[in-house]
Amino acid sequence: FLGYPAVFIDYTFQSPERLYHCRDVYWMRENHLFTASFHGLESSLPVFDEVVASIQFPSAVATR
Repeated sequence: FLGYPAVFIDYTFQSPERLYHCRDVYWMRENHLFTASFHGLESSLPVFDEVVASIQFPSAVATR
């Protein structure tokens, strides 16, 4: 996933209206921490996973 080591944290949140499924993804690239978060219906988790999987970084990151 993403081509880099990543940590996934899945949890649920019970609101007064419904149960929400949540997923946080953390990964490192060029000494920077990136995160992606999802809070929604379980049926939409595959869409979130596709969006996260589509993230790409340039092959060489310019230094400032």
